[in-house]
Amino acid sequence: NALVKPREDYVDVFFRHLEQCAIKWTPEQFYAPYTSLVQASGTGKSRLLRELAVEKDVLVVYICLRDSITRGYPNRSIIADVITKKDASETYYLTFLLALFGVCSKFLDQQLRENAEKTCGCVFDILISDKNDETFELQKCFWNEVMEQMNLQEVSTDIKGKIANRYKNLMVTLKKLSNPSSFKMLLAFDEAGILIDNNTSENKGNFYYLRKALQAIPRGSFMALFTDTLSKVSDFSPAKRHDSSSRVSHEGQILYKPFYLLDVFDCRMQQPVNITISSSINQIRNMGRPIWADIKEEDIIRYAMEKILCDRKKVMYMYQEKKILIKTVTEALAILGPRLYLEIS
Repeated sequence: NALVKPREDYVDVFFRHLEQCAIKWTPEQFYAPYTSLVQASGTGKSRLLRELAVEKDVLVVYICLRDSITRGYPNRSIIADVITKKDASETYYLTFLLALFGVCSKFLDQQLRENAEKTCGCVFDILISDKNDETFELQKCFWNEVMEQMNLQEVSTDIKGKIANRYKNLMVTLKKLSNPSSFKMLLAFDEAGILIDNNTSENKGNFYYLRKALQAIPRGSFMALFTDTLSKVSDFSPAKRHDSSSRVSHEGQILYKPFYLLDVFDCRMQQPVNITISSSINQIRNMGRPIWADIKEEDIIRYAMEKILCDRKKVMYMYQEKKILIKTVTEALAILGPRLYLEIS
């Protein structure tokens, strides 16, 4: 399991950050109720979201937008094609939010009856599950119903008012959670760099219209989160002069500060150790990013080959033909050495 549990205090710090963002949300001051989390791979971003759901009982609606041809965990979510649709508009995403809140209300109410103690943790595990998990059918039902509701929804000039009413109804259910905070719900878009990649020459695309749609959500209990590995913080929270929205660049609205520190390096080490030429490979794997200590040896080798060739499809073909360039984990970690150290984008 590559989802390494972060140190306990980071869950609290992350929760307080989101809570304060939600409390401060007003359309007069902020552009939209969202923030970002950008950090290197293998540092526990996805696990942090799960701990938020499990420990703090926050409804985390998890959506992974990972490219469909790439390997990695978590897998691409069923709803990803809907979110990354290239001709999407603000109205399109407003329709998505309207459908999502309606389905969430019904789904959460059902989960509260079946899993009263760990409700949000169960919901998160359902939404992050893959096709080999028992709960995957529940995820399919959830997102299929969202898509059905989107198709049934008629375009309305008062769609923002409908979203406010739909979210008000959802809040009735959210208040049944054990979480005493006013912050109840996080809409998390993981591997969200693809939303930036789909921008037009005018920097208007999925991310531009999605965050405009988020403006319709009432204040106090909701935040959206965009997370990624490769994107820079400035992609999601650009400097005012570079923002594509005139409301930010000229009219004075501000963006929330990103959450960018996950200090989990060397967390697998039991005590400080001096690495020498005689150190075992298992000892070395426990240093740096926690992911190296948790994934299988053959996966480390495959990952190293992908980095050398910059071509996942070619590596897949080479495995099928049994043409493996790297034979040992030692060789793989030597190639991946620079990736064992901290990256802050």
